[in-house]
Amino acid sequence: MRSRSMTPFLPEAAPVQKAAAELPGIFQKLGDFKTDDYILLGIIAVLFFEGCDDYILLAALGYLFVMGII
Repeated sequence: MRSRSMTPFLPEAAPVQKAAAELPGIFQKLGDFKTDDYILLGIIAVLFFEGCDDYILLAALGYLFVMGII
Protein backbone atom coordinates (compact mmCIF):
# COMPACT_ATOMS: atom_id res chain seq x y z
CA MET A 1 0.00 0.00 0.00
CA ARG A 2 1.15 3.44 -0.79
CA SER A 3 0.94 6.03 1.96
CA ARG A 4 -0.74 9.33 1.23
CA SER A 5 1.25 12.48 1.25
CA MET A 6 0.86 14.50 4.42
CA THR A 7 0.87 17.88 2.68
CA PRO A 8 -2.08 20.01 3.75
CA PHE A 9 -4.55 21.33 1.22
CA LEU A 10 -3.71 24.92 0.40
CA PRO A 11 -6.51 26.89 -1.26
CA GLU A 12 -5.71 29.49 -3.86
CA ALA A 13 -5.10 32.94 -2.47
CA ALA A 14 -8.05 35.29 -2.64
CA PRO A 15 -7.62 38.42 -4.73
CA VAL A 16 -6.33 41.30 -2.67
CA GLN A 17 -8.63 44.28 -2.43
CA LYS A 18 -7.13 47.72 -2.17
CA ALA A 19 -7.71 49.69 0.98
CA ALA A 20 -9.98 52.73 0.69
CA ALA A 21 -6.97 55.02 1.03
CA GLU A 22 -5.41 53.51 -2.12
CA LEU A 23 -8.48 53.91 -4.33
CA PRO A 24 -8.75 57.04 -6.48
CA GLY A 25 -11.32 59.83 -6.32
CA ILE A 26 -14.84 59.15 -5.14
CA PHE A 27 -13.98 55.64 -3.92
CA GLN A 28 -11.91 57.16 -1.11
CA LYS A 29 -14.96 59.03 0.14
CA LEU A 30 -17.28 56.02 -0.17
CA GLY A 31 -15.14 54.08 2.27
CA ASP A 32 -15.73 56.71 4.95
CA PHE A 33 -19.42 55.93 5.63
CA LYS A 34 -20.46 56.44 9.20
CA THR A 35 -23.61 55.38 11.03
CA ASP A 36 -25.48 58.59 10.24
CA ASP A 37 -24.78 58.10 6.52
CA TYR A 38 -26.41 54.67 6.61
CA ILE A 39 -29.38 56.08 8.54
CA LEU A 40 -29.87 58.85 5.97
CA LEU A 41 -29.65 56.36 3.10
CA GLY A 42 -32.21 54.17 4.83
CA ILE A 43 -34.62 57.06 5.34
CA ILE A 44 -34.21 58.19 1.73
CA ALA A 45 -34.77 54.66 0.44
CA VAL A 46 -37.88 54.09 2.56
CA LEU A 47 -39.42 57.43 1.56
CA PHE A 48 -38.57 56.87 -2.10
CA PHE A 49 -39.93 53.33 -2.32
CA GLU A 50 -43.06 54.18 -0.34
CA GLY A 51 -43.97 56.73 -3.01
CA CYS A 52 -43.17 59.93 -1.15
CA ASP A 53 -44.42 62.88 -3.21
CA ASP A 54 -42.35 65.41 -1.24
CA TYR A 55 -39.37 65.70 -3.57
CA ILE A 56 -38.04 68.72 -1.71
CA LEU A 57 -37.69 66.55 1.41
CA LEU A 58 -35.89 63.85 -0.60
CA ALA A 59 -33.62 66.48 -2.15
CA ALA A 60 -32.83 67.99 1.26
CA LEU A 61 -32.00 64.57 2.73
CA GLY A 62 -29.88 63.78 -0.33
CA TYR A 63 -28.07 67.09 0.11
CA LEU A 64 -27.35 66.30 3.76
CA PHE A 65 -26.06 62.87 2.78
CA VAL A 66 -23.72 64.26 0.10
CA MET A 67 -22.45 67.05 2.35
CA GLY A 68 -21.73 64.49 5.06
CA ILE A 69 -19.49 62.58 2.66
CA ILE A 70 -17.62 65.62 1.35
